[in-house]
Amino acid sequence: MKINNFKINKTVCQLLYVVLVLMIITGLGITYHRSMEIISAGILTKNISFISHQWLFIPFIVLFALHTILPSLRLKLK
Repeated sequence: MKINNFKINKTVCQLLYVVLVLMIITGLGITYHRSMEIISAGILTKNISFISHQWLFIPFIVLFALHTILPSLRLKLK
């Protein structure tokens, strides 16, 4: 089975984008918790924002590392 580097890079980029958007939203939920509670109809409280912001940190670091390392690995594989 042939590994398609473009699909892997694209998938990592898309996942990184989703995690980054969630990090921004939860960060705003920590900082502007009253406004974010109103916007999210009470779903995104300050507590939930803080916990999810902490849990998103590790996937963000892993995806960011893959995003920066994969292009250099592709050059070495050719």
